[in-house]
Amino acid sequence: MHLTMEYALQIKKAMLAFQVHKSVLFKEMIAEIEKKLFVGSADKKGKNPLYCLNSLDNSYFRTAGEVMAVSIAQSGPLPNFMRE
Repeated sequence: MHLTMEYALQIKKAMLAFQVHKSVLFKEMIAEIEKKLFVGSADKKGKNPLYCLNSLDNSYFRTAGEVMAVSIAQSGPLPNFMRE
């Protein structure tokens, strides 16, 4: 899965077409971001960003940050899997 703004816009258009609540969209996107870009145990200490230069070069981390920021700004789910 490529985390790009085009992909996010396609999902948003599909969400509007099927009238799915925005929190469901953000919950699924944040879960996918967690799965693809973060590693670590599921304990209370959280996860760390994946060390992957390809993901960094393709701006996946930037896009993930933008998705998280929009989710927070629109009262969506918080990304609660990262380290403090």
